[in-house]
Amino acid sequence: MPMLSFPSAFHGTWVNSPEQFQHKLRDVRAFIFDWDGVFNNGNKNIEGQSAYSETDSMGTNLMRFHHHLHHKQLPISAIISGEYNTLAYKWAKREHFHAVYSGIKHKETALMHLCEHHQLHPQQVAFVFDDVLDFSLAAKAGLRIMIRHAGNPLLMQFAQQEGLVDYITQLEGGSHAVREVSEVVMSASGDFNRSIRERMLYSADYLRFLHERNEVPTRFFSLEGDEMTEQKPLAP
Repeated sequence: MPMLSFPSAFHGTWVNSPEQFQHKLRDVRAFIFDWDGVFNNGNKNIEGQSAYSETDSMGTNLMRFHHHLHHKQLPISAIISGEYNTLAYKWAKREHFHAVYSGIKHKETALMHLCEHHQLHPQQVAFVFDDVLDFSLAAKAGLRIMIRHAGNPLLMQFAQQEGLVDYITQLEGGSHAVREVSEVVMSASGDFNRSIRERMLYSADYLRFLHERNEVPTRFFSLEGDEMTEQKPLAP
């Protein structure tokens, strides 16, 4: 069987060319994710919570390690959600994301707060999203990846026409689309196999990444009026 390579391994929609995707990725220093519809299919339980899969979780970890290998530093990582979700915070804390922004309806405000806090330019941000609430942030971010949903073909068409997306996943939210995103990003950067081998062997480079990652405290923010305010954690 011939070895698949970037971009032939991926069958999502390349809104911009794979070469443009690679060019934008070179500047990326932060990964921001929406939660509902990205790590899951958007369904909620009776308590208003939405879940995630460990397959997607491992994808985010591998992608951050891959970035660390290439750039010798951790990428800034954050969740920006329009809703409050205790499970999202618990997961982000476990994975040592830098921040969770909850209850943010105009997500550009959270992007600018994150950029100011970490001395980033919006063009250095890769954003993984799925719906109309995310468009204000996608309009500013440097690299935009949209999670596919069968129910909104016109919305995906709008995102393409308005220049709000670079790649639309083949898989849907809740079907390991985040894992697809991680492999697209890693293969576009190059040395995918090296990252997997280093992780498999628990190499010195991986242990160095893990130590740095585990030192990151996860901060929780929400809006109070027009002011972005740090809150007490939603979960222990």
